[in-house]
Amino acid sequence: LKEHEVMRDHTTMRVGGVADYYYEAKSVDELVKAVKAATKAEIPYFILGGGSNIIFSDFGFPGLVIKNSSANIAFMNEKSQAIVDAGVPLLTFILEATSHNFAGLEFLYGVPGTIGGAIYGNAGAYGQAIGDFVKYVTVLMPSGEIIQQEASWMEFGYRESVLKKETGFRKPVILSVRI
Repeated sequence: LKEHEVMRDHTTMRVGGVADYYYEAKSVDELVKAVKAATKAEIPYFILGGGSNIIFSDFGFPGLVIKNSSANIAFMNEKSQAIVDAGVPLLTFILEATSHNFAGLEFLYGVPGTIGGAIYGNAGAYGQAIGDFVKYVTVLMPSGEIIQQEASWMEFGYRESVLKKETGFRKPVILSVRI
């Protein structure tokens, strides 16, 4: 856990002030523990992926920024599916999928960020969107409950998901996705 972390160092636009606290979660378990600790301490939290679609205020962030660096990928060849941690960079997943003879997400090649961020914003290009490929999402709810939901729960739309419509500092957190 770091105090007074400069957020411009964690975004592609290289702007932003100081966060009160900063923590890098290297696994889904660490991510869950960090969110639950912030909730218990009544500290606002923000989940940061690749930092490519976010600009922090020059006034900083009054709470805990949690960098999601969870990086597990499990391929289920018999189902032509993969379970991917939300912190996996999108490019990493596309290249790994290709090396396992999985295809379909190449349209996202070159889109920066993580799987979690791509799902959150229903990233897309060339008339396709990642939401079209999602089977299930595993989400940490503000109550602390971990649930798995079908893709329809996400209410994907053009660059939209149900999670983008949530307001406040206590939003559901994407942990992993089955694609």
